[in-house]
Amino acid sequence: MIGMTRIESSGKRWRASYREQGELGLHEKRESTSEEKNARLEAQIHLLQAENELLKKIRMAEREGGSRVNLALGLRYKLIRTVIEKYHLRRMVSVLCEAAGVSKSGYYQYWSPSSIHRRYQNEQADEELRVHVNRAFHFKKRNKGARSIKITLEGQYRIFWNLKRIRRIMKKYDIVCPIRKANPYKRMMKATH
Repeated sequence: MIGMTRIESSGKRWRASYREQGELGLHEKRESTSEEKNARLEAQIHLLQAENELLKKIRMAEREGGSRVNLALGLRYKLIRTVIEKYHLRRMVSVLCEAAGVSKSGYYQYWSPSSIHRRYQNEQADEELRVHVNRAFHFKKRNKGARSIKITLEGQYRIFWNLKRIRRIMKKYDIVCPIRKANPYKRMMKATH
């Protein structure tokens, strides 16, 4: 019905426009008003600004965390959310996720209502655990490490927890046991012998 020569010429025309303009050359050509062009260019500018700001925030957070420490996924998702809300880029989630190095499905799963509720419940449970760990940490006005806290919880309060759980709570809430430094005079004496 169309004819083979028409198909071949269309294919040549499409390949030539793709070589010249890329994907934009394949889109349907129609006359657009200057307002539409301005709106499209503004959207592109906002997207580039958002990507730039997101990458800056990620770099700054990695610098604060130490030398090239990988930023936690939750923090990356929060940064993406702030950038989207600031620039009103609801449809550009996939581009921002790609720029941040996370998956789009992971972003949506992180902000799902069930996931938010589960994080809230975990936070409440950790808050209760922190109270017990702090009580054992300051028992008899002596600061203790994770092993001593475990022994104190079992002996005094009849709470039996895994050592990893105690360490996780201590790390999360910055409960640090001071490490006794070696006596410098003894070290000098050993070195001079």
